[in-house]
Amino acid sequence: MRRAGAAFAAVLLLTIAVASPAAAVVSKSGSKTCYAPNSNSYTVGLANGNVNIKGPGGTTAYYVGDSTWVTRTRAGAYGGGSWFVNSDRSLNDPGTYAGCTGAV
Repeated sequence: MRRAGAAFAAVLLLTIAVASPAAAVVSKSGSKTCYAPNSNSYTVGLANGNVNIKGPGGTTAYYVGDSTWVTRTRAGAYGGGSWFVNSDRSLNDPGTYAGCTGAV
């Protein structure tokens, strides 16, 4: 009986270890300020999978994706604010950032 319990525990542990990385959400966030005249904020996310992207100080958009890498852009509010990009697969760190149009 002890062997069956130990075998079950080992299988359960292995199942959790294998399933956990697939369930991970990858995220990058920050704050961006854009106060120059004629300057607007935006967020760029280079990711694959399902993606949530929020422009600085703006609203959130949700995109359904797959294993293809896609660049998503979301406009923010005048003046900027907090931003984030979440993916249920992968994010490209240097390809995910917030910026300002025109002069900063």
